[in-house]
Amino acid sequence: MGDRLDPERMQWQLDRLAGRGVSGVQVNYAHAPHAGGGYGLTYPSDPPIFTEPWWRVWDAAVQACAERGLRIGLSDYTLAWPGNHQWIDKIAADPEFRGAVLEHRRFDLAGGATLSWELPEPPLCVRAYPVRNGQADGTKGIDLGPTQTIRWQAPADSAWLVVALWATVVERSIDPLHPRLGERVVAEHFQRFADRLPEALAGSLDYFFQDELMFGLGDGRPWSRFLAPAFRDRHGYDLIPELPAVVADLGPRSVKVRMDLAQTITELGEAGYFKPVHQWHAERGMTYGCDQMGRGMQPQRYGDYMRSIGWFSAPGHDTPGVGADLVKGKVSSSIAHLNRRPRVWLEGYHSAGWGMEPGRILAATVKNYVFGCSLLSLHGLYYSTHGSHWEWAPPCYHFRMPYWEHFAEGLRGIERLSWLLTRGVHRCDVAVLYPVAPLDAGLATSPEPAFAVMRHLVTAGLDADFIDDAALATAHIDDSRLCAADERFRVLILADLPAMRHASLEKAVAFVRQGGLVVALGRLPHASERSGNGDPEVAKLVESLFGTSGRSAAVTVAVTEYLTEFAGGGAGAVVADPAAALELINRRIPRDCIAVAPMFVLHRHFPYEDAALPNTEAVSRRVLDLWFLVGAKPGATVTVRSVGCPELWNPWTGSIAPLPAVSATASTTTIRLPDEAVPHDAWIVVMRAGAPADTASLAPLSGTDHRRRVQDLDGLWDFELQPTMDNTWGDFRLPITETLIGAEARRLRLAPGDLADDVWIRSDQDDRSWPEATCGFGPQAWRLDLPEGVPAQPIVDDLRTRSAIDPARPWTDGSIQIPWNAQEFSWRWGPEGDPGGQGYHGLKGVISDDVLALGDPQPPPVRYSWESLRAPGRFPTRLLWTTLVVPGALAESGDQTAASHNAAPGGARMATTTTAEVLVGGLAPSGIWLDGVAIAAGDIVEVSNGARLLIRYDGAGHGHVVLRRRWAPAPRRELASRWWCDSAILPWAGEPRGGVLRGRCLAPPGLNGFTLTVHARADAVSAWVDGVAVTLRETGRREDGSLTLAADWSEPRTAPAVLAVRVVTPPGWSGASVLPEPIRLRTGCGRLPAGDWAAVGALRDYSGSAWYRRTITIGDVDPGQRFWLDLGQVSATAAVRLNAKQVGVLLSAPWRIELTGHLRPGDNLLEIQVCNTLANHYRTIPTRYPGDLTSGLIGPVQLITESRHAR
Repeated sequence: MGDRLDPERMQWQLDRLAGRGVSGVQVNYAHAPHAGGGYGLTYPSDPPIFTEPWWRVWDAAVQACAERGLRIGLSDYTLAWPGNHQWIDKIAADPEFRGAVLEHRRFDLAGGATLSWELPEPPLCVRAYPVRNGQADGTKGIDLGPTQTIRWQAPADSAWLVVALWATVVERSIDPLHPRLGERVVAEHFQRFADRLPEALAGSLDYFFQDELMFGLGDGRPWSRFLAPAFRDRHGYDLIPELPAVVADLGPRSVKVRMDLAQTITELGEAGYFKPVHQWHAERGMTYGCDQMGRGMQPQRYGDYMRSIGWFSAPGHDTPGVGADLVKGKVSSSIAHLNRRPRVWLEGYHSAGWGMEPGRILAATVKNYVFGCSLLSLHGLYYSTHGSHWEWAPPCYHFRMPYWEHFAEGLRGIERLSWLLTRGVHRCDVAVLYPVAPLDAGLATSPEPAFAVMRHLVTAGLDADFIDDAALATAHIDDSRLCAADERFRVLILADLPAMRHASLEKAVAFVRQGGLVVALGRLPHASERSGNGDPEVAKLVESLFGTSGRSAAVTVAVTEYLTEFAGGGAGAVVADPAAALELINRRIPRDCIAVAPMFVLHRHFPYEDAALPNTEAVSRRVLDLWFLVGAKPGATVTVRSVGCPELWNPWTGSIAPLPAVSATASTTTIRLPDEAVPHDAWIVVMRAGAPADTASLAPLSGTDHRRRVQDLDGLWDFELQPTMDNTWGDFRLPITETLIGAEARRLRLAPGDLADDVWIRSDQDDRSWPEATCGFGPQAWRLDLPEGVPAQPIVDDLRTRSAIDPARPWTDGSIQIPWNAQEFSWRWGPEGDPGGQGYHGLKGVISDDVLALGDPQPPPVRYSWESLRAPGRFPTRLLWTTLVVPGALAESGDQTAASHNAAPGGARMATTTTAEVLVGGLAPSGIWLDGVAIAAGDIVEVSNGARLLIRYDGAGHGHVVLRRRWAPAPRRELASRWWCDSAILPWAGEPRGGVLRGRCLAPPGLNGFTLTVHARADAVSAWVDGVAVTLRETGRREDGSLTLAADWSEPRTAPAVLAVRVVTPPGWSGASVLPEPIRLRTGCGRLPAGDWAAVGALRDYSGSAWYRRTITIGDVDPGQRFWLDLGQVSATAAVRLNAKQVGVLLSAPWRIELTGHLRPGDNLLEIQVCNTLANHYRTIPTRYPGDLTSGLIGPVQLITESRHAR
């Protein structure tokens, strides 16, 4: 993006993070849309990454973080993708570590047929198998030899299957099965950071993060010279002769070979790569987090996803948008639970758009946390947004957002919740076997049956985890519980598993014999790695589990329930679907948490340690259990399998309150949640050691009345804007002309031509139907869109001869009438809303030189990639007509202001005729005519002022036709096409003699001045506020030649005011293009009712905060009275002050805050600061990540008094 890494700028940013619920930062690089490895080359940085100047910036960042109490880490996103010219390529360039993929080809031959084929590489194995009744016989294979050329005639007694396999070395790849890969990665990457870290800063570099691990092999099956020897060591037979079974069904043994190979691949990757990298981090006490390919939804990723990712100390995943993926969360958290990893990393929430509010972020977070996540890495803290034109899957949720200071309260709550959910150990009753084995065996194509069971159980309020084969095999059984790490499962679910690891199946049998419950859905196992498909030992085990074997039962969803009881109280059952499984579980085991209505449940048990919310007073009694309940409604009754003293812990405030029990048994406690709603229906119920509170306290007090009085705070509020968009570093606008961006008029409503000048400026004129125009954009040419079947040449011939056109009158020939349409663009920005191709995940600071966009916009073929595409639609041919301006002609007429944009070098005067070169790019025109004469790209032509330009385009796309004087190249300005501020180009003039812009906007309350920039003389500009003329004064001139004019007055306008502007536009500056920048509005205090401020004219584009103030009068305050302020609805956040003291911050519904203890008898000054999002600002930025514009104190606002009186 071109912004140099500046330690001072990073320190400025870190100052805005520290102390606001942020514990650390992660350095991340983005990738270009082309070349390189993975998804594309790492974007270059300045200074270049890993050079000594870059390391000095890194050192400064580490130091700055340490000084502010922040930790720092690095993501390897893009950096660890082979082919991206980073440290990983040093490993990939070493033949010792280069990777390969296993490839194959199959040939089906009739008996007696001849096969002649040249392998692309030396073969690993080429074998032929007889085929009878459609089945290849793997026991009768014939080795066709080691040569690369196959010449073989098949015997005539049967059909034949020939399978050839070879390994292809992949350039720019690494071998994931190399036994020293992890050691090499540590040396080339991690150790360099450790060596750089001064001892005094030990601990500041707290973590590394691996994002989308790629070995450069694509989705191919990895091959390594280490694979065959390791296979023989583990399984006692040679892999190479058996390789065809991996890609072809050669009979029952194929399943065994496939499962053995999958196990070997997993174990080699684990031992050589994942485990050594984990150990390096563990030895230093560092966290190693991840968001890997597949995110657990592809169980065979990295061999066995759960087993391999278990070597990360913070396994995790990303969550696009503001979603919460139940299965992703359960896979990541199950990995953590089974490996005793304290953290589950949640990378959230990319691509949610610039309108994302804290309330939605927090709602998604509590849902992800109840699925098991416990560490939020909030996506998208950009080093630079480069004038609002650089983004990566936005938004940036941090200090650029207007609500950032308020959001700190929410982040502190997440910090408390994160800490709390890593205390103790997770406990749930149900384990679902992760379905790797049937996929390895080739007997299943999807893991969805297991995922569907998990979704159903968890959504119904039953917490569950996945368990992988390795954990199941090593689990022990104690007191009818399947004990894996700290989990104590009562139920094991097998969802559509035609193949299982033999040790897993044996453990399932042992479990039911010792009192456990095993539930199967769909197909039952009939294959394992012991001897393959149809294994009689598997059939015996299945029959002992369920009373039937997998093959003989052919159980389908038609079976309602097939139950086998065991003497120890255990049972094996086959059920039809997830609902039946849940019903059976409810009958067989005592649930650890039961609610009247379904909710999400997470249970943590505290067998050894105490727990307390951070930054709260320590509590003496030991915690026994904690339940995180999401979705439970106020007043709901909940029964938990624990006995003690229940409490309600609030992570958002840090408060702890007793929670009286409704009833209790020897093993359970029933509690009733309070009637007062909590944010996101998220409750933390804690059971402490000790007796429960008195249940009588739940009953209403005898002899009392509860009275509730509501006072509507409607009408006008004092209203004052407080801008938040800090442009110190050019984050929001380039070049930097102001450091704080407030209210602006970015779009104007254009007055109809039939309204008189003394009419259209009046505030009582209804302008809602008037067309809108954005400052900087205007009609530069006029366009005819020719429908299919209309010949173009006669129209071209006609227009070539015309000296002028009337855009208000259609082109007519007999019965054919074709209207003229304005071709609008900006010489700086190009077509409005279409800056051209950008790359992945949004704007990349690129402004195309192709100022013409022709045709209908089309969606990109790749969701996350920005490709600017157009289709012809109903109009295959388009004709553009305009005139050219030779600025010297304007100078001759005395219009120096308008001429200055294109003045001659050194201020020389110019003639009204000039010589120019024809520059053409992008979509090629079918013809170009200058004053009726055909010209072409590269021609040198004589151009007079007002010369007519006609261009024909067939098709759709982006392009440009520019006539430029042959002067020296002009320096390109930031965020602009190369035509902007280039004094050599000849501007287009859709209005050859100039025109008049009459535009207006509704300014915010409190207006007391404004500044506008204009490409016209000062005396050509007039302005009015509510129909009253204001005096404009010239305040300067910009590099593009435009003037700045300002007006101010001492008394702010109390109500929203109509600001009207009239400009006599010179040729080349038609419409709103004469105003290259928004009109900057200065405001003080005004008055506005509650409601959506985005509905108030120019405030639609205002991102920032505003204060709502009013005085409320209270009578005497009784001791039993409680006061509440209900804001109704807010977008996006609100901070409440009363009598100059902060009461609290609200980030989400219920938008209600208690004022008890803050109100005093008499007058009270109530102040509410409301912040919105950046969606309003980005409305006029061509992002593809917009958002809801609703802003402000929506209301209705009420003061509620609750009193309790004795009868």
